[in-house]
Amino acid sequence: MLIVFRSRACADLIMIGASGKDILQIIDKKPDDRQGIVTIDQLPEAITLMKAAMVANKDEPFDPPEHAEESAEDDETAVDDAAMDVGLYRRIVPLLALFERSLAAATPVTWES
Repeated sequence: MLIVFRSRACADLIMIGASGKDILQIIDKKPDDRQGIVTIDQLPEAITLMKAAMVANKDEPFDPPEHAEESAEDDETAVDDAAMDVGLYRRIVPLLALFERSLAAATPVTWES
């Protein structure tokens, strides 16, 4: 499953479902909702929450999978394995940028899965 975050301030951001759900939970949104919105009024708090989560997870090690260079039999499994090896800190960065640009442009962020 993929989650697509949209804003008129910049390009769409597509995340693997598990990563997107983790971040939705961090910003106090229901991760199981198929769609939703972060209003302009909610953006500052969401940005603060994401930054706090980044600080708390900044020291997560990054260990690329040992099999990354090998040809995987199941590409979907390979993608899932690689996503699990990237820490929350690194997963938040692009979404944080989208939220900050949206706030500057006074436009909400929506998502759908």
